[in-house]
Amino acid sequence: TLEEQPSGLTVNIFPKELTIEGVKATDRYYDGTTEVELTGGSLVGVVSGDTVGFTLGTGTIADKEEGTNKAVTTNIQLT
Repeated sequence: TLEEQPSGLTVNIFPKELTIEGVKATDRYYDGTTEVELTGGSLVGVVSGDTVGFTLGTGTIADKEEGTNKAVTTNIQLT
């Protein structure tokens, strides 16, 4: 029988990485702005029982000129 429990124990709990997959920037016609609509997406890595979500907001392109395969900067926020 154990008469006394060990003391002085420590543990490190590290943050779990979350990723968002499947976000798409919606193609559109020229409208003079740098804003693009974002759609879709799902969180990967959420621990069962945790409540985590995200808001897509909008995407931004570097310039308002027409073009193809333009890079999009996002401002996705975890909630």
